[in-house]
Amino acid sequence: MKTVIVRLSGDVTYRKKRSRLLFERLVAKNIKEALIKEGINAKVKWKSSRILIEGDLDNLDFLKRIFGISNFSPSIKINFEKLDDLSEKIKEIYKDKVKDKTFAVRCSRAGKHDFNSMQASQVIGSKLYPFSKGVNLNNPDIEINVEIRGQEAYVFEERYKGAEGLPIGSGDKVLSLFSGGFDSPVASWYVAKRGCKVDFVHFSMGSLNDVQEVFFVAKFLSDKWFYGHNAKFYVVKFQPVIKDIMRNLDPKIRQVALRRAMYLASEKIALNKGYEALVVGESIAQATSQTVRNIRVAEEGISLPILRPLIGLDKREIIEHSKKIGTYDLSLKVEELCAIAIGPLTPRVDLNKFRNEFSRIEESINESLKSLMEIEINKVKEEDIQNIFKEEEFTISFIPKDAVIVNLMPEKFKIPNSISIMEFSEEKYKDSMVIFVCERGLTSKGLASYYRSLGIKAYSLEKGFEGYKNIMKEIS
Repeated sequence: MKTVIVRLSGDVTYRKKRSRLLFERLVAKNIKEALIKEGINAKVKWKSSRILIEGDLDNLDFLKRIFGISNFSPSIKINFEKLDDLSEKIKEIYKDKVKDKTFAVRCSRAGKHDFNSMQASQVIGSKLYPFSKGVNLNNPDIEINVEIRGQEAYVFEERYKGAEGLPIGSGDKVLSLFSGGFDSPVASWYVAKRGCKVDFVHFSMGSLNDVQEVFFVAKFLSDKWFYGHNAKFYVVKFQPVIKDIMRNLDPKIRQVALRRAMYLASEKIALNKGYEALVVGESIAQATSQTVRNIRVAEEGISLPILRPLIGLDKREIIEHSKKIGTYDLSLKVEELCAIAIGPLTPRVDLNKFRNEFSRIEESINESLKSLMEIEINKVKEEDIQNIFKEEEFTISFIPKDAVIVNLMPEKFKIPNSISIMEFSEEKYKDSMVIFVCERGLTSKGLASYYRSLGIKAYSLEKGFEGYKNIMKEIS
């Protein structure tokens, strides 16, 4: 049986006694949940600023992912009565290990003893000295650490770094606007590190089938980092909002309008479900819609705090952190939807003009929220995920002569005889075959599905503009 000694983060230990004890209990509770999740048979003991884990502990990587832990050490537990007794037992363990090597002994102590930490180091060192190449306190070949607590000692060589921060459950419930790309998982991780219980809301703008890869990113965070919290994953089909933005708003402000629409929808969910704040993965000027002015415009009047833990990071820093926490490869699989803007965005949206234009799409936000799905991540089986995020896709790989082509892209993507989304009329084309074409065939799937629900024979062109170019090559 192995013993691991867990040391708590400064965020936990520097608190006043009442808060510190509460946070220590939470770390112990989250460790217990992690052991169950990982299928490990072990017991957890809490001893004044230290947590001890005893059991079958072969793989300890999970401890690196529990917030509130500063570091931990696999150790050998020794019961003793006198210092000489302890030093003899340590000698038997290490006499062969120090052969032809320099060593150092570092001791710390808590409890009542007739010796201090320095004396313990000296006595233990003197027992090992004859077997070694000598003592080297600055750069030893082997370092022997001894934590003495009452009549028990824990002997170890390594300290493995933990996740630091505050234990999940010490903070409030927050709702993360989650695209599954590089930014939103890292932002969610940072807020969870401050003890918050983070749930996810994803706005589906294409096909519901594409949500699977986003869900897998959220599930990874939940399974591997959110010990102490059973995370939820919400999905909102946002096609009505996309449709109204593209048909009614100036192209230069569409991305800012989309961001505001997601804020407003998230706020409604959060207030209804008891969340205290929203979390987003924005950083200043990473995109034109994220200039300080445009952030101000987008969040005007939102009653909940919007937390932006990545606000000062650049994309390289965010991607590097996604690799450290393990979401990078999963985020790579999440396809970025085609832009809904046509032409350049404005970095400084006019607030008054924006208010007037945005009022045209507010009703579609309420319409979208009727589609809200709520999923408890821990209760979903792997084999059921595909069925949960499954819907019929109305795609087509050719263009019939009598079809109406709706071009969702900027003017540089020329499609002869096509109309723009702003020219599209549901009444006028209700009896026509309508084919939506976007840059990569992703956003168009969502619009085709939406208009199908209205009785229009709508399709999305496979592979978007690339698919259109292939069709033209075949014709020529």
